[in-house]
Amino acid sequence: MIRTWIQRTWGRLRGQAPSEQERRVAAVLDGGAIDGGTSDADDRSLLAALHEALPAGTPIEPATRELLLVGLRRRMERADETGLALHLAFWAQLCDRFTADAELRLTRGYVCYFAGQDDLAMRCFLAAYEIAPTLIARDDDRGDLVGGDLLDEAAFASERPRELHLAWELALLRGLLAAERDDARELYSELLEQWRDDGDATARLRELGSKLAALEDEGRLPRAIVRRTRPRPPRRPGESAE
Repeated sequence: MIRTWIQRTWGRLRGQAPSEQERRVAAVLDGGAIDGGTSDADDRSLLAALHEALPAGTPIEPATRELLLVGLRRRMERADETGLALHLAFWAQLCDRFTADAELRLTRGYVCYFAGQDDLAMRCFLAAYEIAPTLIARDDDRGDLVGGDLLDEAAFASERPRELHLAWELALLRGLLAAERDDARELYSELLEQWRDDGDATARLRELGSKLAALEDEGRLPRAIVRRTRPRPPRRPGESAE
């Protein structure tokens, strides 16, 4: 039941009573019979009610975002093509309403991935990193967003078309620079080697290389290469880790 998810979320994120926003969303999800009917009409009504529970003037809280993701994922996985389109449209509309919410775009990326919309998922990730560049360089386990599913963005990005793959690599380097991570030089060197036969990619990398050099000149980053594990594609339900 959704109440179990609420309790787990409260305990992990704050350990205190839920906010009014969480209560409103939980009430809608409970009323939507998560484990019951999933007709297109049911989904349409539920998603409309969730929009009403999330007025545009109030940011979506982390616990609320997780409630939405976990609660709606079950319905989405059982939806037909029309129902799936309704769910994807719901998350797109949320992002349109909360334009500055990078985490919401990241969450929409997970939703698109689970729906088999891989390229769209990557575009959502990139949109999140454009708003908050350091989000991609975060070391925490973003698998928490999807109930423990593994996220290997580096491999996932490498399976995308060239432009999306390159955009993700550039976003990663940009994120390391914004976070002033000491492994930025290592990544920069790797990417120059990886894209050495692509003149456009090399030129775009060298633009970021100039920013790297400036940070090194200011003493904010080391000139020596510091080795560190790179962020690694989301794993779909049922897939096993290699």
